[in-house]
Amino acid sequence: MLLLQANEDITQVVEVVENDDVKWRWLAQRIQNFVNEGSVLIFGSTKASTEEITAKLNAAGYKGTYLQGN
Repeated sequence: MLLLQANEDITQVVEVVENDDVKWRWLAQRIQNFVNEGSVLIFGSTKASTEEITAKLNAAGYKGTYLQGN
């Protein structure tokens, strides 16, 4: 069994939520605290979701961009 672990200098936050609406509310309520702590990296499962997350964060006043790969 492969066990994964983050670098000790990185804080990972994992929380399982019901759906994308709940996920966005969760993030919107916490993003400022995360930004206050330093850089924030958010992963999306699809190209469309990364674009949507970035657009919502930009609309909320946070500077950000997305990277996509195949």
